[in-house]
Amino acid sequence: MSEEPTFTISEVAMMVGLSAHTIRIWERRYEVTRPQRSSAGHRRYGLDDVQMLQRMKHLAEARGITLKMAALEVQGGLPAPSAPAEASRTGEGTGMLKDDSPWRAAADLLPQPILLLETSGRIADANVAFARAGGFIREKLRGTRFSELIDPHDRAKASAIWRDAGQPKRGWELNLRTPTGSGLYSFDCWPLLSRGHQLLVLIGRELSRSGMELWPLQRDAGDEA
Repeated sequence: MSEEPTFTISEVAMMVGLSAHTIRIWERRYEVTRPQRSSAGHRRYGLDDVQMLQRMKHLAEARGITLKMAALEVQGGLPAPSAPAEASRTGEGTGMLKDDSPWRAAADLLPQPILLLETSGRIADANVAFARAGGFIREKLRGTRFSELIDPHDRAKASAIWRDAGQPKRGWELNLRTPTGSGLYSFDCWPLLSRGHQLLVLIGRELSRSGMELWPLQRDAGDEA
C-alpha cells in the first residue's frame, strides 16, 4: 500500500490559494493543521490538512463568518443548532435564502455589494462583497433592519424603497454606517419573487467614504481578513 502523499507549505499555498505566511498564522492561532516534520525540519502537510484549509477559507469567504468561527466549524467545535435556530439560519418559512441557494452562489461571484431585503425592511441576505465592504459578519446581517445600517437623516428616504417594492428604482443614494466607516452608496433596486415571498435586490456602489465608525455587527478585532 502506497503512503499518503505529503506536501510542502509552498505547494499547499498554491493548492489552497493562501500565502505560506497566512497558513502558518492559521496553524498557530486556530490549530486547523498538524503538519509533520521532515528530517530537515520542514513542514509536510497531508491531504486532510489541505482539505481543512480549503474548507475554512471557503466558509470565511462564502458565508462571511469570522476565521475563528470557520475554524471551529471545520474542527466540529460548533454545537448543532436547535430546530428553530436552524430554520432561521436556512430561511425556512421566510424570504431568507439557504446558504447553498443559486441566488447566493451567483451573487457571491459579483464584485458589487448586493443586499436582499424583505418588504418589512429586514435584510434577508447579503453577498460577500457587501460584507467585506462594510466589515460585517455576514450571518449577523440576516434579520437586521436595513434602517439600522443607515444614517438617521436618510432613514425616511430609505423606507420608501420597500414601501413600493414592486417598482424598480435607480440611483437611490443613502449614507450607510458600517464597522469600516461611513459611506455614501448609490443603490439600484429590483423586485424579486422567491418561494412566494416578495423581496428586493439592492445592487450598490460606493460613492464616497469618511472616517471610522464602530458598529455592533463588526468582525472580531483579533481576526484577520
